[in-house]
Amino acid sequence: MAQQLSGASLPQHSTFAHSKEDVLGALSFYFGQPASPEKLKDFNEHQVATYHFPDAYAGSNSTIRDTINNLIERSPQNWHTQIGLPFRRIEGTVVEWDEIRFDVRLMQRVPYEGVSRMTTSTKRKHRDRIVRRGLAMMIESDFYTTAAGRDHFSNQLQSIRYCVQETCNYDVLFAYLTSHNYDFAYDKTHSVRPRRNVRQAMQHEVSMYAIAQRDERGLDRAVEEAKYRMKRYGVTPNLLVIPPQMSLYMALAPDEKLTYREGGPTALATFEAGAEGFTARAFRGCGVVTSDPFEVSDGARYAPPM
Repeated sequence: MAQQLSGASLPQHSTFAHSKEDVLGALSFYFGQPASPEKLKDFNEHQVATYHFPDAYAGSNSTIRDTINNLIERSPQNWHTQIGLPFRRIEGTVVEWDEIRFDVRLMQRVPYEGVSRMTTSTKRKHRDRIVRRGLAMMIESDFYTTAAGRDHFSNQLQSIRYCVQETCNYDVLFAYLTSHNYDFAYDKTHSVRPRRNVRQAMQHEVSMYAIAQRDERGLDRAVEEAKYRMKRYGVTPNLLVIPPQMSLYMALAPDEKLTYREGGPTALATFEAGAEGFTARAFRGCGVVTSDPFEVSDGARYAPPM
């Protein structure tokens, strides 16, 4: 419908002398059936001449809703909602999921025909409500009478689509940064991290700080270290999210990977490809994507997700 709104299939409306039937036909094309059809009988010719918007269309509108849903779901998406946390259709406003954990440990010795120790497992049921967000737009009541008005209406719907996509992108990164730290929890439950020595407990974070700049193979080391630690609890990573400038640094900074003497023709091709070449190929078995900086309008504050 978004393409039809700006295409040649639109009904041609004159800019003067509208009849009641013409106005209702145009509104039906853009907004579908009214929420309160019984109120159309009160829509008179005087209201048509003064460009009064019918009260019958006040309330929710399924046509606009379906149009925006199609724009969001069928348009090209960013990696956040295509690879990171893809869109999923759910019914209702409540999400439920189960979590089962099994205690994997070595078997103990038991005497002949003795009683073995039982394996332990925990099962938890989680429940949460989705967050409802909203965005309003303002249009002229007679926007359909001119080509500029129709184009503006179409662009407004596209703008809402971009707003939804940008909000989802922010929510994905926020969910990543605030998610449960399974690596820290694993070390804690297996007594790998001491309870009182803070320096030793944070040694992994300290060693990873600015590792890409401290070592020529710093990012390689960091990825392999993370893959090794994640393998302890049965996770194989397939996605690497890097800061916006990391791809530029990795494409131009490490000399031993970019000089012909060290890397041969491959190093030269990597250098010429630049930042886009780094993100276009897999890095140590992981797809590479770049996070985005989020900005809000002047004087506005972005509220974090609930």
